[in-house]
Amino acid sequence: MKRTLCRGVVLLCVSSLMLLSAGIVQARSSRTIELNFSNFYSSTHLVTKVFEKWAAEVEKRTDGQVKITFFNGSSLAKMPAVYDMVRTGSVEIGSFIPTYQTAIFPVSSAVNIPFMFKGPRQGGAAMWTFYQSSPEMKAEYAKVKPIMMFTGDIKNIHTANKSVKTLKDLKGVRIGCGAGLDVKVINTLGATPVQNKSLSETYLALEKGTVDGIYYPWAILKSLKMTDLLSYHTIANMAVVPVSVIMNLNKWKSLPPDVQKVFEDLSHSVSALCGVTLEDYSKTIADEERARDEEIYVLPVAERAKWIKAVKPIENGWRDMVKKKGLNPDNIIGELKKATAKYEKAKYPADSWWKK
Repeated sequence: MKRTLCRGVVLLCVSSLMLLSAGIVQARSSRTIELNFSNFYSSTHLVTKVFEKWAAEVEKRTDGQVKITFFNGSSLAKMPAVYDMVRTGSVEIGSFIPTYQTAIFPVSSAVNIPFMFKGPRQGGAAMWTFYQSSPEMKAEYAKVKPIMMFTGDIKNIHTANKSVKTLKDLKGVRIGCGAGLDVKVINTLGATPVQNKSLSETYLALEKGTVDGIYYPWAILKSLKMTDLLSYHTIANMAVVPVSVIMNLNKWKSLPPDVQKVFEDLSHSVSALCGVTLEDYSKTIADEERARDEEIYVLPVAERAKWIKAVKPIENGWRDMVKKKGLNPDNIIGELKKATAKYEKAKYPADSWWKK
């Protein structure tokens, strides 16, 4: 009788311990994981809307465990500081343009070389594939955890009063542009680059006639109403910038494996969605301008080849830079071109979560 009673007590204690353990595990698994996201895009930007859709999908797939709070318009961290702030843990997730820090991201800078991409639709899917396949690219991000990678919209030449159809047409034309590589691109094409401190200054320069055109993506023209001042659009599909979204590595390692899997399962898909969204919007703007009887001139293959040859010194300069860092430029460009070729003509049927 005593043995039976003792066994009953033991079984009761074991059961209680098991229930207590299960309760602790359940409590841990249901604990809310709150992540801040420093986003350089504005709250109204189309890419921000994609980020928000992705965050909602992450929350859904983790049964509400993960909640992401956005700080848009660089309100939490300014662009040049984002990488370091994520790396050190001041920020948990951040979007940034790695080519702002070429010394840290020489491999990512290959994406900046003109005529590597035909548009962000291709770039959205190809960038993640490039990262996955290139050991040199992975090494650049060893101190953080990449969450997604894509490209910005592609840049073209837009002019006010003169049609540009050949390199000769660009000779001496004053083109408003950004800093750094944009200046080199415009110079190598034979035009005269004009840097303004801000996009609003570029608008004023167009309005006053101190520049003849600009070198920017379609979306910028639309958002700043530059479309009202420009009548000729030369589609050469020239250059993009890489965009990366990264997470603090320690924060990543602290996430449960099932939560990590949710992020990784969505990485390529959300990267592609960013690219598709940007390109579809640009196409809409181009169609609007075409409907206003503005000239949308697509460079013929033979003429485009001349432009590609003209900017070759930019690629050569990049090659010299990475060689000095002990890297093999042929390997890097080879992997990048494999990725871009894979998605050059690929159509992207929307993943089910895109439509939600």
